[in-house]
Amino acid sequence: MKNKKLARRLMGLLVALCASSAHAGLLGSTATITGHFPNLSTVFFGPLITTVSAAIEVPASGFSSHSGHLNITDTQIIWHAELNAFYGSLPFNGFRILFSGAPPITSVTLTTGDPARILAGGSFVFTGNEVLLNLTGISAQNGQELILNINPSPVPLPPAAWLLGSALAGLGLKRRAV
Repeated sequence: MKNKKLARRLMGLLVALCASSAHAGLLGSTATITGHFPNLSTVFFGPLITTVSAAIEVPASGFSSHSGHLNITDTQIIWHAELNAFYGSLPFNGFRILFSGAPPITSVTLTTGDPARILAGGSFVFTGNEVLLNLTGISAQNGQELILNINPSPVPLPPAAWLLGSALAGLGLKRRAV
């Protein structure tokens, strides 16, 4: 009776552990960032290759004439204006960010809110591992931010984790039965 109760608890724990997803975010991935102006086919600067971490990935000094910095978090891409600037009306004035080592991106949304802090306008396009952030048409004030919320797909635990968990549970039950 006691062994059956223990077996049920172990199996419940095993299912809970194995059913969860592994980390699904951008931290630790590699970002290759290029600046494009006056159109997407013209590279203005870069490529800048960096590992996504808690630090600012590209400070203002890394952008030639851009007037802000780019920060990538686990779930966001943030353009922070450091000067008052108008980004013109040409076809493209922004960034191409290509991720490797991150789960595929399934959706991207633009944060809206307080106009004193959040920039309105701009546009973005994304594919499984790439985000294009176009600042064309934005009139930014120092301190304003354009924030993209990134939703990568969850990464399921591999079948090997199930096998290891099952083996450990079996050994625990066998040991209790002896």
